[in-house]
Amino acid sequence: MTRVEELRSLVEPHMSSGHLGILDQLTHVLITGSAQASGGRAAPAATGARYWGPATGIDWCEEDYAVSPFIAEFFNTLSNAAYVVAGLSCLRQARAHACLRADRRFAAAAVAIILTGAASAWFHATLHQHAQRADEAVENAAVVLLAGTASAGAGASAGAGALPRALLHCAAAAAGVCFVTAFLFCEVHLIAMVLVLLRRLRGLAAADKRVRPHILRAAVLGAAGFGCWLVDRVGCGAVLAATRRWGLPNPQLHAWWHLLTGAALHEAFYVSAVGALVRATRAQHGALPLHRTCCGLLAAVPLQPPVPATAVPVRGAALYAYEEEDPKAK
Repeated sequence: MTRVEELRSLVEPHMSSGHLGILDQLTHVLITGSAQASGGRAAPAATGARYWGPATGIDWCEEDYAVSPFIAEFFNTLSNAAYVVAGLSCLRQARAHACLRADRRFAAAAVAIILTGAASAWFHATLHQHAQRADEAVENAAVVLLAGTASAGAGASAGAGALPRALLHCAAAAAGVCFVTAFLFCEVHLIAMVLVLLRRLRGLAAADKRVRPHILRAAVLGAAGFGCWLVDRVGCGAVLAATRRWGLPNPQLHAWWHLLTGAALHEAFYVSAVGALVRATRAQHGALPLHRTCCGLLAAVPLQPPVPATAVPVRGAALYAYEEEDPKAK
């Protein structure tokens, strides 16, 4: 038997007539919802002793309580550090310049990314449904706020109502996550907002092609993370059968979803921040040429010696906006 035939023999039993077909599973896990499409396996030693009780939320493909008796899904919990690190980096960028401080959606998006890591860690540590709902609410809020920072009016020109409108959207999304039961509101709304975000990032790329590599990186990282999420959610049985047959460890695909999407959110935030800073600079001093620094990041170069400027460290690059420093920041 060839390796391909061996793999097919492992996968086909999970796609037989007694199981959901692949298209049905995709529909269930992305739109309608179904317990049949859930993964999740309990470690033999943990089946009788679960510190947090039975799983009432989605039980993912990582074996429960296999590493720690106090954490249901150890690797899925630990990997949420990617969101916290990414969010802290974004928050540092949001506070680094008066232009970004003027639009509080930047700081709010960074905080939402941090809270996504905290809520997701809570969910995977306990597998409780209320923790899952908190995780879904804040991850939707993070993408809503990030899409706001990528809009054409983000930055110094954002009006006072920009943040309240965004927070109202976040509250409506949270209500949908908690109370809409006719379909999977979280997944449907999240996918829609990701598409809105990508469209707005594409608009930033049209304005300046030098941000395109970062947008492409965000899209590739996000797509790869979604692929890991989907295989872990739909193909858990086949994945575990293959790893046990060949003596391989669990690939922890849901943990990779956290790592990859955390990096994708950071890239998207960076592009939005660069777009807002460049717009503010051009509004005050006209179009300034941009060049790529030795680190591969962007820096604005004035045509004439600049007025007293504030250097903005953005991931190691100095991106100047040539405006008066905010006295409140001192």
